[in-house]
This record gives sequence, C-alpha cells and structure tokens, in this order.
Amino acid sequence: MINQEKFRFSERYLENRVAEKSTVLYKKGRKIRYYGKIEQTPENIIRELDFNKFKNLEISTLKLFTDYPEKMLEWDIRDEYELHNFLKKILKNCEKIDLNFGKMPTLKFGNPNREMQMLDLLIELAPVSLDELVSAYEEKYGVKKETILANYINCISEYLQNGMYSIEYKDLTWEEQQYLRRKLMEDIYYIDEIKEIYLDRFPNKDSSIINSYNLKKLGYKIYYNMVLSNKYSNLEQYYKKVLKSKDTIDLNSEYIKGRHTSSFYRVFNILKNEFQIFEYLPNKIISLQKLNIYGIELNDLKEYIENVHNFNTEELFTIKSLKKWGFKDKIEDLGFEEWFYASVLSSDSRFKFRKTNNTILFGKEKVTVGDFVKYVVVSNTGINIYKLQDYLFQYYEIKIEKYKLIENIKEKNLYYDQIMETTYIDYNKYLEIN
Repeated sequence: MINQEKFRFSERYLENRVAEKSTVLYKKGRKIRYYGKIEQTPENIIRELDFNKFKNLEISTLKLFTDYPEKMLEWDIRDEYELHNFLKKILKNCEKIDLNFGKMPTLKFGNPNREMQMLDLLIELAPVSLDELVSAYEEKYGVKKETILANYINCISEYLQNGMYSIEYKDLTWEEQQYLRRKLMEDIYYIDEIKEIYLDRFPNKDSSIINSYNLKKLGYKIYYNMVLSNKYSNLEQYYKKVLKSKDTIDLNSEYIKGRHTSSFYRVFNILKNEFQIFEYLPNKIISLQKLNIYGIELNDLKEYIENVHNFNTEELFTIKSLKKWGFKDKIEDLGFEEWFYASVLSSDSRFKFRKTNNTILFGKEKVTVGDFVKYVVVSNTGINIYKLQDYLFQYYEIKIEKYKLIENIKEKNLYYDQIMETTYIDYNKYLEIN
C-alpha cells in the first residue's frame, strides 16, 4: 500500500515552487499572477533602470516602480512586489551586477549598510524634523514611511533634540571652500558627484563634510539626493527651465540629472497639459514655439482635439483607427508620426490614455490593452487568435505576442478554446456556435 504521507508536500514548499515559475509573478499576500514569457534580458534591465548608478545601497523596488512609471506600464508590472519578483527571475544569477534580493521588496546592491544610509542622510539634511527625514528617506530609497518609523530610526536616536535631529557640523576650510566654488559651475548635481569632486582634491578627508550646512554656504540646497543652486526655488522650477530651453529635446540622449524623479515627471506633465511641449516620438519633445515656425498655432491644436472629440468615434481608438474610420484634419499635413497626434490628444483630460511600446491607446475611461482585446472579441462571434493578433495590429497598431494576448483574454473573462485557438465572449457563446 502506498504511503500517501510520504508524497505530501507542505503548503510553503508548493508555494515556493509555483513562485519560481518563470511565467508567474509573486505578489504580496502570498498571491501570484500569470504573467507569461519574460522577454527582458539582464542587459536590458540594467540599462533601462540605470542599475550601474547604485553602489553599496539598499533600496525598495517601490523606488524603481515610482521612478519609471512608463516602463512599468510597458512591462505590465503592477506593484513593487511584482517588480521584485520580476527582477529576481531575470537577475538572480547575473554576474554583470552585484545585486542580492532581500525580503520583498528589498534590493541590496554591493555591500550596503542600512544604518549608515540613514546616518549619511541625516548628516546631509540636519537640522531636520522626523517627518522631513522620513519623507526624504522614502523619496531617496523607496522605503515606505511606516517601515522606516518601525525599523530604521532607532540607530539615530542619539541625535534627537527637542523634536529635531541635529548634528554638530565641521566647517569647510577656506581652501576647501575656494576649491569647490571654482569647481561647482552647474546648477544641479547629485550629492555623490560633489563628494567625488571634493575627494579628488582632498582624498584623505571625510566626504560627510559635504552636507546641507556647508552646501548652503556654497549657494546650494539639498533636495533628497539632488543638490540645486539657490537661484531656483525648487526642483520643479529648474526642470521647467530645462524642458523649455530648447525647441526639441531627445530625452534618450540628453543627460538630464534627476530625469527619473517624480519632480521631473510632474513638470513634464504640467507643460504637456498646458500645450507647451509635445512628444513627436517616444521621449522626443518639440515645443509649441517650434510648431509655430511650421505654421501650426495653439488654436489649430485645440481645434484638432475638438474635432476628434466630436468625431463619431467608437469607445476605444488609436490614431491609426481614427484614420481608418475616415477622420482627417489639416494638421496631419505636417507629416509627423502618429505618436505626435496622440501626444496632442493626451494633453486633454477628456481622453483617457495608456502608452504601450509602439502606440498610445485611448478610451472614455481608464484603458488597457485588454480592453481593446475584449472590444474586438465582443464585436465578433468568435475569432481565431492569429486573426485577432493581426486585426489589433492592422487596425489599432497594437503589437502583442500570442502568450500575452491569451493572458489578456483570460483576464477579461473571455472564453478561449485552446484546441481551435479561438476566443469567444463567453462559454455560452462558444457552445451556441459549436
């Protein structure tokens, strides 16, 4: 007789085995989500998320999730826990980066020291209140406030005086001040850059002397890990100047410090919604002033938006499908790619949109690729998976792999016949037709 107990596995064992599958993502609360084939390579991840900038640091994947919102949408990553599991599947055994995966959602680059991270930040910012310090740590490393308060603060309790964290600072010498005044010619730096500049000249000194107290004397102030000239009241003012400084900017090649920060994205979206800048291709910006040179005025752009809004469109659309329905407008004679016209529409809050890697999707409500899949399936009594794939690309410019398409079908509770590779509105429709 077979001993069934011998072949019984623990719930934890089975959970771990499932979580290790390359086609699923593990989430908080011991949940998993079917993801499909992971197409990203270690080289791509390291480059796209700029991992080489992290040296001996411990961060939360929430930092990356917040700093790279468009990448998260493109990769279909829905929270920091999925991102942690996603990165672990790709980079766990990668020799090109010194990275260890702590308890979700923690990442450890090199040999980090959490207490020193907190102390270094305190040295940079003091005098500082508890709330300001916790907010700064959250912004810089992605760790949630409640976690910081519970597990990170005790190591600096000796510096708390009358509700403020304070440290006695050592002044820069006259020689050090004069050297840094000559060297610091830019409006913005990463604080580690200034420390490197300092150590190049004074290699035997302690770089912690580069802090809020001494930087203030040099005409700079600290915003999290950024150091900004006092000529700007805040980071938003600086980024507004940068984004309005040229008629065209290629964000892929232009080195903008702090580009992947909430401050930059906030200014970018404000200027876009104010019709001051537009994307003519992904991450390539053109100003309204440049469009004026081409003979396109602000009223022309607003008229284009109104014409699209008043056009008898369907619930979901892309610029390509608009054209197939017969929509035309004079600004299309400019010869820009479809991405530009989509960028113009996305400036108007009446259009809900989502960017994918090759197009922008529009809808009356929050829109996903799955909504387009369901929309096409509902419009057909039954459609073969390959015909559906071809239709989405030919009609909407949505390029989607088969495995990802099947995932969207299942998420929208459509019925998929694996043998015939055909999808239907539901199982009843499948029975009715077959």
